[in-house]
Amino acid sequence: MKAVGAVCILIATVLLGERAAQRELRHLATTEGLLRAFAVLESEIAFLASDLEEAFEKAASAATETSELFLLAARSLREGVRVREAWLSACTSWGEKRQLPSRQLDILKGVTAAWGPWRAEDHVRHLRLAQKLLTDERQMLRSRVENACRLWRYLGVSSGLLLVILLY
Repeated sequence: MKAVGAVCILIATVLLGERAAQRELRHLATTEGLLRAFAVLESEIAFLASDLEEAFEKAASAATETSELFLLAARSLREGVRVREAWLSACTSWGEKRQLPSRQLDILKGVTAAWGPWRAEDHVRHLRLAQKLLTDERQMLRSRVENACRLWRYLGVSSGLLLVILLY
């Protein structure tokens, strides 16, 4: 019976470590998805190919990881909400749901400045700034994600073994 309990404890801690490692990988995938979606959004705005609601929907189709963010903003626009408020509420609700790191959420909320009564070139300039910041964030995440995943996995195994040793 003790062996079954020890195995259950070990499996639980290993799974907790794996869950934390997957969260790190998800943050990297989200950043890459945001970059793809912002590239599509930038091109839609720069070429005046569609209105903002349709541009958000096309950006949503460009990256499945981030599609909900852009669809939330498009839905709010359809309901008559101003662009700034629609984007900010979409960022806040989607960021909390995805448990985004504060730096990524700040970058997304910073895009709110782009949605004003300016020309398309000004919107594009704000989106490029966000893309630059997200590119820097992606490079930082790529450099540390491998080590962080390994750390979380080892921590799960070693904490499980330690707990088993202490309890039994």
